[in-house]
Amino acid sequence: MSNIQIVKRLYGIAVPIFISSSVALLAIFLNTAIVGHAVPNSLYVLGIFLPISIVFMAVHESLRVSAIAFSAEASGNQQYDLLNQRLQVLVVASSLIFLGIYLLFEVLKFDLLSLYNIADDTYFQVVDFTRAQILLSALVMLSIILMSSLYALGKPFHVTVVTVVGFGANVTLTYILVTYSSAGLYSLVYSTVITSVLSIVIALFMLKRTRVIHLFSDFPSQIKAHLLSIKHFSGPVFFSYLVMFLNLFLLNKLLATFSQNDVAGFGVAYRIQNIILMPAIATGVALGVHANRLKASGEFALVRRFINVAMGSVLLIYVVVSPLVFVYKEFLLSLLTNSSTILKAASFYLHYIAPTYIVTGPLLVLLVYMQETGQGVRSLLFNISALVVQMSLASYAVFVHDSLELMYQVLVSTNILILGYLLYEIRRTHLQYRRAKSNSIGDSLTAITP
Repeated sequence: MSNIQIVKRLYGIAVPIFISSSVALLAIFLNTAIVGHAVPNSLYVLGIFLPISIVFMAVHESLRVSAIAFSAEASGNQQYDLLNQRLQVLVVASSLIFLGIYLLFEVLKFDLLSLYNIADDTYFQVVDFTRAQILLSALVMLSIILMSSLYALGKPFHVTVVTVVGFGANVTLTYILVTYSSAGLYSLVYSTVITSVLSIVIALFMLKRTRVIHLFSDFPSQIKAHLLSIKHFSGPVFFSYLVMFLNLFLLNKLLATFSQNDVAGFGVAYRIQNIILMPAIATGVALGVHANRLKASGEFALVRRFINVAMGSVLLIYVVVSPLVFVYKEFLLSLLTNSSTILKAASFYLHYIAPTYIVTGPLLVLLVYMQETGQGVRSLLFNISALVVQMSLASYAVFVHDSLELMYQVLVSTNILILGYLLYEIRRTHLQYRRAKSNSIGDSLTAITP
């Protein structure tokens, strides 16, 4: 297989994932804008709900990793009966997780919401909306599991079309319900219920047509083994997301010692940064899908070539993108804010951080690849270590030197030091595959799954 063919296969999955993620992000912005303009108080409720939604996102992303990994392995070794059993257990497990979250919220809702000093006339609205969102998230999780499985089973284009149309319909329904009914904030719930059910029906139909998923089969045996497999993939990813959000929380706390504009500027710049780094994340997912397929079929030498091409192509992307972001940062930021003071603060952040995307891009590919191939613990340990080092040095810069500039310079320095870790992991991965036999490998799915 030539490098050109590898690039086509890699980005045949990465590009659809990037498009779907971008459209999802756009849909969130549009829905928030629609509801926020029509029902101003809704933004307050959504703001209170944000920390809980972070937990939902961590659950969604962690279980998505399991769905993609299981499906990619089945695509490589043709063990579709095993995949069918794993997906059934994954669906039931996800439903039980959100049922547990619902019950936990019912027990702790007073203590949790008391932290926000919510007014009495808003309290019950926040409680009812959170209840609805927890139940809705279980439905959304089912759609994510099925759609993610289709990505790894060779249907990325079809999934992207369904996703783009679905989010378009979601935004349209939200606008119609807000404008022509009294649904208000709950327009977000009703529109998502409708589009999620449609997505699930379409995904089930597509999976049935692949002839590898049996919709009405007996409930799987070896449930404990399947649950351990899910835990192996999803557990570290869940905690990695919590570490990431803790990192953002601590950064905001440090920035709050300077001014509100610095906090707001970081928030604006961070949203732009998320969009800029999406290609790296999508490439990491695509690399994980192909690696799991190839390992399941014993083609370990080809995995090394996919890693080389993925890292090289992403490096080339950010060698171009990083300087462009640095030069045109004011224009990009102006798309999200027209405040000159916030724009200045956001531009100050990107002035230091944008050049480091040359390192951050390939690093994200590596970390996502680890999560997708059952090495999530290594990724989690790296995230924890990076958090401790960065926050310790950043706190020193803020509380000892009272310098925002020094804090950003610390972030730049640690990102550059990460380059050494990146090179080490790439070398370790290459040696791992070089030593692999045709029937086993240390981090292969068949070796790590009970």
